[in-house]
Amino acid sequence: MAKQAKQAKQTGKEMQAELTGQLERIAAFNGAALDMVTRAGQAYFNSMTAVNEELMRFAALRLQHDAEFGQTLTKCEDWSAAAELQQDWVHEAGEEYFAEAGKLLELASKVTMESWKPVQERASQALEELQTTST
Repeated sequence: MAKQAKQAKQTGKEMQAELTGQLERIAAFNGAALDMVTRAGQAYFNSMTAVNEELMRFAALRLQHDAEFGQTLTKCEDWSAAAELQQDWVHEAGEEYFAEAGKLLELASKVTMESWKPVQERASQALEELQTTST
């Protein structure tokens, strides 16, 4: 009976050591996951700040051009001059909106890439750790 008690005590210590090891691995994984999420969130925030700045820059530019158009329109002496001015304004605005759409697509791509970079890095690291532990 003393032998069985000793074996049970030993088995209990082994189980406790195994559980402690597993908990340490889980804590390490969660710490890395939290770091990954934090870095991804920061990258997203920084990238979205750039998008907001670009939108504000473009809005200010368009307001300026629209105001200039309005002032120039009031100085037109006849309808044909006003129509020509309006055609020029529409053409210019269309080109500016098209160029802005390209900039925003580029920024959206950057947001995606920068936000996913920490996730990709952590996935690669976890895969390396898994390969190291399995060999």
